[in-house]
Amino acid sequence: FGEPHEIVNGALFLASNESSWMTGQSLIIDGGITSAYVTPEGPAWS
Repeated sequence: FGEPHEIVNGALFLASNESSWMTGQSLIIDGGITSAYVTPEGPAWS
C-alpha cells in the first residue's frame, strides 16, 4: 500500500509545470486499493 508522502508527490506533480500536458485524466492515488478490485467476467460491450 502507498504511503502519505506518495499522495503528496501526486498532488505536487499536478500543481507543477510537469503536468502541463495532462488534460481530462483521472490520477488515482489510492495506495493500490483499486488493484485489488475484480471485474466481472463477460464481454465489455453488448
